[in-house]
Amino acid sequence: MNAKLYLTLGFVAFATAGFAQKPAQLVNRANYRLSSKVLQVAESKAAPAVKKTYDTGVYYDTPKGSLFRGFSYDGKAYGYSFLVVPPFTDLTFTNMSNNASRSSWSVNGNDASERVVNNNYVGNFLPMGFWYAPTVTVGRDSYTWGYYNETGSVVATDSIADLAYFDLNTGARYGWGALEGKGKYLYGTGTVTMQNGKVYHSAGVTQYLEAPASPLYVNYISILAFSSGEPLKGDAQLTMTIYPANLVDTTYDENNPIVELTCTTNDTTFVYKGSSSNTTTHVANIYGLKFTNKQEDPILGITTDEPFVIDQPVAVVVRGVNDNGVDVGFPGHGYGNYDEQTGNSSPNEERQQINGFLDFQEGGSVFYSETALELNFNGMMDYVNVDSTFASQQGDITGANILKVSDDGQTVSTYGKGSDQNLGCAIAWTALPWFDIDGNSNYSVEGAPDWVSEVSCDPQYWTQTEQGQSVNYGQNLIAFKCQPLPAGVNGRAATVYLKGKGVKAATPIILLQGNADPTMSIAQYKADVKSGKVKEIYDLAGRRVLPTTKGLVIKNGHVVLNK
Repeated sequence: MNAKLYLTLGFVAFATAGFAQKPAQLVNRANYRLSSKVLQVAESKAAPAVKKTYDTGVYYDTPKGSLFRGFSYDGKAYGYSFLVVPPFTDLTFTNMSNNASRSSWSVNGNDASERVVNNNYVGNFLPMGFWYAPTVTVGRDSYTWGYYNETGSVVATDSIADLAYFDLNTGARYGWGALEGKGKYLYGTGTVTMQNGKVYHSAGVTQYLEAPASPLYVNYISILAFSSGEPLKGDAQLTMTIYPANLVDTTYDENNPIVELTCTTNDTTFVYKGSSSNTTTHVANIYGLKFTNKQEDPILGITTDEPFVIDQPVAVVVRGVNDNGVDVGFPGHGYGNYDEQTGNSSPNEERQQINGFLDFQEGGSVFYSETALELNFNGMMDYVNVDSTFASQQGDITGANILKVSDDGQTVSTYGKGSDQNLGCAIAWTALPWFDIDGNSNYSVEGAPDWVSEVSCDPQYWTQTEQGQSVNYGQNLIAFKCQPLPAGVNGRAATVYLKGKGVKAATPIILLQGNADPTMSIAQYKADVKSGKVKEIYDLAGRRVLPTTKGLVIKNGHVVLNK
């Protein structure tokens, strides 16, 4: 591969300007604010819109689909508020200020006008880092995200972490409400008495969520739950089904579930013992409940927890709360700091959210005013893509994703035009390092034909040092070795894609050998798809691997020996 590859100076300057201080360590923050005032139960199909206003009228909305750091399965969280966004993605911080046309933007005191589009700030962040949130200013008034969290706040691009749709460091968190039953739970086991005196038995709870800013790769979902004893006993279990949803009329497609998760007694963990000072009726302990996608491996005959992907608005539906052996209540997250004297909520720093819906065994649903179900998604918003135009100090290269393979298959060169610089590889950008700490690949190649004998990654530029500071640039050099061009074959081509955790590169890598040209690669790829040659390959642990991986692998549902 070539020597040092140079990024454009403008990109380097923007990347290093936004670093924030290192956030605090995880602490146990599983404390719930218990309301002595019963939250209102509204008999309505849809929750009303909540209008947020700030005292000065100067503020902005965080990017649509961005998430927040939530609670871990064992009840720990950060005191910092993390706004979690995917890397290498243009994200709009929408200016909601009065007189927005008079506003100006800055980041950590530095002018950020070059990132402003139509009075909004458009951020684009490097992977696995912490960044200062932007500041909007109108006259003497200014606003920076994190205003209501005194501990601190940052914008973060994460690896695998516990993520929530609502900032759990702001707003009220409720453990009890209007339910009457074993634990007077807000959402969970028990009954609810309506204003007309009719009693309903709880069936579960439904929470609607917007689409994430980038496909959300999820290992499991956890909830910190209450129980007067144990949440699940014996063979009891809870189900959590995720459906495609319409957020406008709060409906979901129950005929086409995305995934069904379960939580059994083996998926619960004790977090801490409740205090009698929190209630005058009983003491409830806190447990972590883990919902996983359990699948039986047909090859190994064992049950594994399979990841899944959310890339659209969804409804999360929990059922089984009143089954035998179940004593569980789920917390509700309020829009703001609830004032028990006035019944009002103060502004906080969450985007518009939809109330959680309490569902009844007898049919029908109601929602609690200003209260949503707390869900923690263990996963990440991954990213992978390939440069089609590579910008360097030596000049731009167009078609940088097209590689010419030598007839003997041992070297590749840049096919693209516009510069004399030969990269000798494709340039890929990834949210994670190509290899994890155990040496396993976080990314794979889809569509590589049999004549591609080796795919290698040089990750030396993924992390670089700028001005004495380590910066994750996310850059990888991808090279190939191929079989020699067979006698009598004038040329051949292949179109391959890089894949990550729930994402696939939009730009392919095109390999040309002999007298092949790029149009030939497209025809060859379509033929490979039609013939079934383009298949994902797994190792015996169920992880996706490269088609060139040696040893026993699972291919087309069968264990084969790759030589």
